[in-house]
Amino acid sequence: MRWPTKREVWIGSTLLAAILVWSGRFFVNPDGISYLDLSDSVQAGRFADAVNLHWSPAYPYLLALWLSPLSPGSPWESTAVHILNGVLFLGALRAFDFFLDELERSQPQSSRHALRLDTRGGRFAAYAIFLWCALVLVTIRAVTPDMLVTLLGFTAAGLFVRIKSDRAGRGPFAALGLTLGLAALAKAFMFPVAVLMIAIMLIGTRRARLLLLTIAFFAVTVVPQVAALSIKSGKLTIGESARIVYLLKVNRIPKLGEGIVYFPTDTPDRTYPLWDDPAALYSGMAVRFDVADQLNATRNNLVTLAGLGLKILAPLLIVVALRDRKSRMTNRSLVAIASLVLATYLLLFTEARLVGFWIALLVAAALAGITLSEGKLKHEAGRGFIHVITLVSVISFVTYVIDQAFSSRPDRGLNGRNVSAQVASAVNRACIPPGSRIALVGDESDIYWARLARVQIAAQIPLRAADGYMSLPPDALSRINEQFASVGARGIVASWVDTPPRMNGWIQVDNFRIFSFNRDTTSINGRIRTLDCR
Repeated sequence: MRWPTKREVWIGSTLLAAILVWSGRFFVNPDGISYLDLSDSVQAGRFADAVNLHWSPAYPYLLALWLSPLSPGSPWESTAVHILNGVLFLGALRAFDFFLDELERSQPQSSRHALRLDTRGGRFAAYAIFLWCALVLVTIRAVTPDMLVTLLGFTAAGLFVRIKSDRAGRGPFAALGLTLGLAALAKAFMFPVAVLMIAIMLIGTRRARLLLLTIAFFAVTVVPQVAALSIKSGKLTIGESARIVYLLKVNRIPKLGEGIVYFPTDTPDRTYPLWDDPAALYSGMAVRFDVADQLNATRNNLVTLAGLGLKILAPLLIVVALRDRKSRMTNRSLVAIASLVLATYLLLFTEARLVGFWIALLVAAALAGITLSEGKLKHEAGRGFIHVITLVSVISFVTYVIDQAFSSRPDRGLNGRNVSAQVASAVNRACIPPGSRIALVGDESDIYWARLARVQIAAQIPLRAADGYMSLPPDALSRINEQFASVGARGIVASWVDTPPRMNGWIQVDNFRIFSFNRDTTSINGRIRTLDCR
């Protein structure tokens, strides 16, 4: 069989990335809106507003730099962000190449490695695993720092392998500290991972003095952020994302309260204040360890992780079982770190984008460090299961790209349209100009229109209560709408609400309905007449 060359893999990967960039160009998830809002603060020079106890700073600063040529609310913003994610994907592929090169150099000369990185077939198997994890699990579509973490993570892993193999001078030690520091700035979870990696190196290396370079560069990179977070919170901290995730996913506190939920609107450039600064809204709430809650969360996470990784992790375990037990497995430190991180996610919360990098690191490091049994039957069986992993990975990322390219969602796929921009334009035309506040009735998972319209969501009726609101009699609706108006809302957008509204004057755009308080023709019983925009 002729395996693809490295150049062909790169060409194919670039083409797949381009398809996914274009297919998802109009989609921005709620996390992405928060990161974009923080990037606005950076661009405006309000760096204090960009200090956030939940969202890490590296991605917002990168977004601020990347999006600086665009004006606020540009309909091209989401496309530019996905192009950036595509660039980060190609950077992650280059970092993975570097990681594989370092693994290959550290492999003892043998023809019995499970993943022979000195062969085209072995390299393609590794690339297939990476493409599945990066394109399908991490994804280019999600506007999050996870692809940036993948890039930095594989760079750090390659430097780690070089240093552990005693092939490094001063440069790699310094570069590792800087890379780990940037990874910690990209995602707070990487801070303890970086400390763990440095601790492992301190224990296992004979060059402890050079490790001082790693520690110094790491400290210089992260100390300003730790200081800023500690000053903001009034205590020493690296962030509160772990507490918030535990509260929401393990203790299962509701993200939104009952009835009408009001948000603080004192900070500019905050589209959805609930999620732009969750640490402030959940301040004072302490996590509660409950055995039943923890077991339930772990079970749910295990099901999620099993569904994500079983098709690759199960064959991996079989290959491990077929290894030559007389030969020492290499890369044990990286395998242990990746396994520990995945186990931690099982206790807290896991989803595809969070574990994609760690699954790729675990599988590649483990297979490259395993020597197959000398027995012909076991040797051939081990090779066969590696081919299974390769085939499953290829099928997974190819079918995923096809699914995204021909998605039935109106804002997805190669022929998708910018629904969010259409809704934003309708909101502004309804006499709700940029800078206004607005009320949301329904689902908050698809609110990128609010950022494009440059409006701030000041109040919300959650989706679970939205149908009840829509079915109220006119007098009751008027009283609730007056409450919305009392906090400065100039209208309502109903998102993904099935019940038809009982008020006249709603404008429908796709799955959204818009109601303005500022038109005489749409006022209710004469109670709300703040402005005549006709």
